[in-house]
Amino acid sequence: MNPELTQVANHHESEFDSPMIRDSRRLMGPNRFGEDPGAVIDVEFAEHEVALADEFVAAWREAALALARPLGWTVSPLWRRAHNGASCFVRIPVDALMTGTELNEQAWRRGEVAVRAAHGVPGEPLPDVSDASIALGIMADTERAPFLAELVREARDRGITVLIENEAVTLGTGASACTWDLDEVPDPATIAWAQYDRIPIALVTGSNGKTTTVRMLASILREAVGSVAMSSTLGVYVNDEQLDGGDYSGPAGARRALRDARSRAAVLETARGGLLRRGLAMYEADVAVVTNVAADHFGDYGIHDVHALGEVKLTVARAVRSAGTLVLNAEDATLRALGPVTGARIVWCALDPSHPLVQSSALATADLLASQALSEAAAAAVMPPSAGQLWRSAEAWTVVNEMLVRRSAAGDEPVVSLHAIPATMGGAARYNVANALAAAASASALGVPMAILESALSRFGAVPDDNPGRLERYRVNGVEVVLDYAHNAAALSALLAATAAIPARRRAVVVGTAGDRNDEALRALARAAWTTVPVGMVIVKDLPQLARGRAQGTLVDVLSTELATCGASGDQVQRAADEPSAVRAAMAWAEPGDLVVLTVHEGRAAVLAQLGIAAS
Repeated sequence: MNPELTQVANHHESEFDSPMIRDSRRLMGPNRFGEDPGAVIDVEFAEHEVALADEFVAAWREAALALARPLGWTVSPLWRRAHNGASCFVRIPVDALMTGTELNEQAWRRGEVAVRAAHGVPGEPLPDVSDASIALGIMADTERAPFLAELVREARDRGITVLIENEAVTLGTGASACTWDLDEVPDPATIAWAQYDRIPIALVTGSNGKTTTVRMLASILREAVGSVAMSSTLGVYVNDEQLDGGDYSGPAGARRALRDARSRAAVLETARGGLLRRGLAMYEADVAVVTNVAADHFGDYGIHDVHALGEVKLTVARAVRSAGTLVLNAEDATLRALGPVTGARIVWCALDPSHPLVQSSALATADLLASQALSEAAAAAVMPPSAGQLWRSAEAWTVVNEMLVRRSAAGDEPVVSLHAIPATMGGAARYNVANALAAAASASALGVPMAILESALSRFGAVPDDNPGRLERYRVNGVEVVLDYAHNAAALSALLAATAAIPARRRAVVVGTAGDRNDEALRALARAAWTTVPVGMVIVKDLPQLARGRAQGTLVDVLSTELATCGASGDQVQRAADEPSAVRAAMAWAEPGDLVVLTVHEGRAAVLAQLGIAAS
């Protein structure tokens, strides 16, 4: 027995009693592991168990197959290594996901016992596999929804959207949508399929810029088709009417938007959390956008690096129809590496018109794109795509002479001047220029005429209501005030770089974020606050309602310490116990002619009220 195994065998049995399973959940649609629904567990190894990771996973896989075989399921166990743990997935029939979750958990526990027994660590005997499978079979019979799996297959074959949640299934979208309880799903042979239609669907994800891109694209589509459903971090809307408030950037928001009878198109913000917790709400979208991939939310659901986070974001590519389009940021190294592997039709966007992926010659030369994709994949140590998987884009979107342009092998087609787009602050807000590129490319892929693109973008951002919580500008008692949701280092750097174009005598910034970021993410946020542009004051705030397990005061401790390391003196940093206190401190510091940047995370309306501004 090698030393690592000896160490494990010598551990007292009670040290293995704490569960290795950190999370167990159903994935109800396309997900990180594939297009099919299933169950996933996230497990974490103790330090002395890491050497046995492959054995634990192999034992889990064997147990999952053994438990599923009597049920007649082809579970196809898949897993992803994650830091000191793993995420283990089994494909499960769509009408047996609760049973499949139980099967997955049992399989892992059986694997644990088997591995430890193999290394001399006794454990509690588990029921015979055949007995366990009988119990799982009874559970599956109870859960089974007649005709559901057949309905899903038929709908997908016909290209009709089908939406599934805990107790209901919906066929069709917009005016044609029809919903049944799961135990009342009709026999697909009796369905009048011709009455079910699908509306154009766009998915938008990324680390930063999601909500703004969603709003931009929705405003374009609204001008084109009249009635657009939108789900985002602030709620579900049809045009200006809010159907539900709160964070609806996951599958529940998508289903709510797609079911509304008034919807003639839908733009759905698709956040990392929803992708990891439940997968996508639907199987087919016409367009999917990934704005960027930045270091954020590490440690959740087995995601510990940018590469893995990029894989999660690109889950949206699994829902893109064969005739659909994947819109990607060419200036993001992770997307350049992983995008071509998806096999989707890609339209690249870049602020730099000389970027290799958006040059006219690149669009015309398949070999250039192929070599670029292959080299990026090799550099990222991912499996390189085959020539058949690569799609050579016929167009790209970029900026030439301060104009948004649609570029093809034939040349550039100017669309709109940056100075005509209010949201870009005359081009100074480069991140909103990137968001406009993504929105324009997506609208073009959906068939929107260029004249409508120009008209809609030329109005977007003219008033705060167009993009609440993002780059809102006000003047309060002679002080220039900017409100924005910037919540990570990349977003804050981009925001401060944009506000550098606003003349000011002195500058202050309020900094904070949710407590589930690790200390390095907090340090990066502090560095962004201090080093992007010169500031005279940084107010670091706690967010008690977003503590997410972090003790009061520890977040501002980390931020303050890093600011001091960067060179901020004691009188250039203030601490605030919450968001209202931070706003008061910033405005008490400010004098006429100053600029205050408020990163607002808990209550935009409350902050506006503090400033004496009526919220819409």
